[in-house]
Amino acid sequence: MVDNGGTSGFVNQETSEHPEVDVERAFRIISMAKDESSFILQEENLKIIMGEIKKLERYANELVIISVVGAFRTGKSFLLSMFIRYLEYCESLGQEIPSDKRGEAKWLKNGKFFSHGNIKNPEKTEPGFAWAHGRDRTTTGMYMYGKPFLRTIPGTTDKAVVLLMDTQGMFDMETTKVLTASIFGLSTLISSYQIMNVMNQLQENILQELHFFSGYSVAALRELARREEEVKTAEIKKEAPFQTLEILVRDYPHFSSEETAQGWLTGMPSYLQSVLDPRGHDEGMRKQIKETFQNIVCFLLPHPGLKMIAKQWSGDLDVAEKNFLEMLDHYVRTVFEENLVVKKIRNQTITSLRLEEFIKAFIGIFKDGKMPQTKGLVQAIGDATNMCAKDDALKLYNQEMTQRIQGSFLKSDQLKDAHETSKKLSFSSYDSVAVFGDREATATVKKSLESQVKAAYKEFKDQNKRKMHSNLEKYVIPVLAAIVAYVLDYISDFTCDSWLGVCRQFSTLAFIFYFFVVIVLLYEFVWIYRDSGIGNVGIVATSFGTSVIERVKTINDDYIHPTMVKFQNAKEKED
Repeated sequence: MVDNGGTSGFVNQETSEHPEVDVERAFRIISMAKDESSFILQEENLKIIMGEIKKLERYANELVIISVVGAFRTGKSFLLSMFIRYLEYCESLGQEIPSDKRGEAKWLKNGKFFSHGNIKNPEKTEPGFAWAHGRDRTTTGMYMYGKPFLRTIPGTTDKAVVLLMDTQGMFDMETTKVLTASIFGLSTLISSYQIMNVMNQLQENILQELHFFSGYSVAALRELARREEEVKTAEIKKEAPFQTLEILVRDYPHFSSEETAQGWLTGMPSYLQSVLDPRGHDEGMRKQIKETFQNIVCFLLPHPGLKMIAKQWSGDLDVAEKNFLEMLDHYVRTVFEENLVVKKIRNQTITSLRLEEFIKAFIGIFKDGKMPQTKGLVQAIGDATNMCAKDDALKLYNQEMTQRIQGSFLKSDQLKDAHETSKKLSFSSYDSVAVFGDREATATVKKSLESQVKAAYKEFKDQNKRKMHSNLEKYVIPVLAAIVAYVLDYISDFTCDSWLGVCRQFSTLAFIFYFFVVIVLLYEFVWIYRDSGIGNVGIVATSFGTSVIERVKTINDDYIHPTMVKFQNAKEKED
């Protein structure tokens, strides 16, 4: 197997002291204390990634987090770098799904592969996770690739932000069983797509490690069930707490050379079934694992060839076995074109801009490097769910208000009624989800929601005022026409009214017209005064007067002045 393991080449790049940061590399977001007794959040690095996520906010707010866990020196970083190469290839094409057939692996044949931080050839790099030969562990903690990618969630038209995460190698004779479970647990809690990277075959000890962690999650669910209403308890029991677990078997030795790639692909589900089928002696271990994840899938990769595992291998993919590259292409495209799933916790979507708070909620309960007490895990899940519930409730308020006030200007009492109705729906939505966890923490999040709803209401009132100003824009042309009618009426009074009946008829019609316009305009201002006070009458009158003057200037520039110029030019030609 490819002998690479990590991203330790970035140990000296933990902070972002310079404004211009190369984001096409891995950032350590969680480190381990020297004695591996605790996890430490690298907030500066996480903020760099959050900054990149915010750049994509207008395109997507859902989040996909792909994490790879497994033993050290099994090619986790190599795999993640392959993900990056594929995603970059798609971006270069301007399409998410390449037109070439699966198995052709065109994206893999684009020159040599040198991942970022290649210790032997640091000058020959491309974006990715660092790798190096040797037996020593190089990745400690958890790393996240600095550049997020936009992808469409399979089966939908929804866009999501995709993040890639690498974890400290496990089962390395240095990591205890408890710490291994903690690494896997923290990674599973953060990710939506957990890849368990194993060598040769899925052995019983790996299942035992999975079972060790799943025991905690099941205990947490039981605690949640006790805290919720009976109806919701049934809902919790039906759905597994975590999303996708993929078991990726590397260097799988049992492929037949006589079979085609399609034959290999067809046999993978049966392999997974044989591994996870209940056994009488496992004391419910496999059953509990399946109850922990909503979806468990499997993929088998053949050996890449002896040249790729040699110490002198420099990263040249041309030396890889053809069937390895073909199956790697099938695998990577299956991940991104079929299996992506957005991050949710208890049916609540973790929005991309909540990632920082979400990670902090869980790093707090793993701070001692051990699996947390059940109550701690329950509280962390509660905190994360409440944050999501608040976001959803605020979104609901904004949607309801937008729908209720769209169109024309609303009176103050109408706007207030719309606010109270939308606010009630918003708070009801939050209360229906935030039903567990510490009551004080839940109340604190609700106060934050109240504050944000109040701020949103102020913005809607400002929007409504702008509508009030623009509501009079429809009278600009009638007012201009009324001014013209008044001027012509005034002129006719001194010129032809005394001796010409047509002039007297025109004066009467002109008077009726401009008098009617004045009455309608006065009615609008009286309505504004009664609804919003004399201050807003002055603001609206000023705004309306400005609009009338601007329209006069426009008419003069577009019609009167060009006409006068033409007339003057014609007169000069006659002379």
